[in-house]
Amino acid sequence: APCNNSPTFSNIPVPFICSGQSYCFNHGAVDPDGDSLSYSLVTPATGPTTTVTYISPYSASQPLLSSPAVSFNNITGDICMNPTQIIVTVMAVRVEEWRNGIMIGSVVRDIQLHTISCTNNLPTITGINGGNNFSASVCARNTLSFYVNSTDPDAGQNLTLTWNGAITGATFTTSGGPLPSGTFTWTPTAANISNTPYCFTITVTD
Repeated sequence: APCNNSPTFSNIPVPFICSGQSYCFNHGAVDPDGDSLSYSLVTPATGPTTTVTYISPYSASQPLLSSPAVSFNNITGDICMNPTQIIVTVMAVRVEEWRNGIMIGSVVRDIQLHTISCTNNLPTITGINGGNNFSASVCARNTLSFYVNSTDPDAGQNLTLTWNGAITGATFTTSGGPLPSGTFTWTPTAANISNTPYCFTITVTD
């Protein structure tokens, strides 16, 4: 489309995940023009006109054995899994950008994913204000502010919280300590009014 920028990925690809542990990942797609984004899992390419051939029971939407099955959110791009085996697999996400109801472009990211045996337990982040809710609505020119907490089942580990800066004009500040909390603050303008949600991701690392 004229005067268009493609979506970019603000989160690095996940190189490996732990077998037997629940894991959720988001590529952190950001569109510089503010176009609406939608997501889908597609078959990775092996060449200009060829794609990977999955052997049953694997597929583009189920690239590894997981219990429960791999889930994918077409609106946010979140992919969650709990792998049940050690495997090397491939997957790809397609991000389409929409303007005035018309799809004007797309990008695809391919990933090679390794599952490994881990002795470390993954840290987690709560939802808004320590709860299980991960979405909120706010009126233009009003300030939205909330906190999230980090936890880790392994005692004595130090955690860090980072965010991908996907919402222009918003801030994310973190507290100190081994189990930090983070505070998100944003005052949207009338130009930010949209029926399409604004999404961002927070990463916790131990």
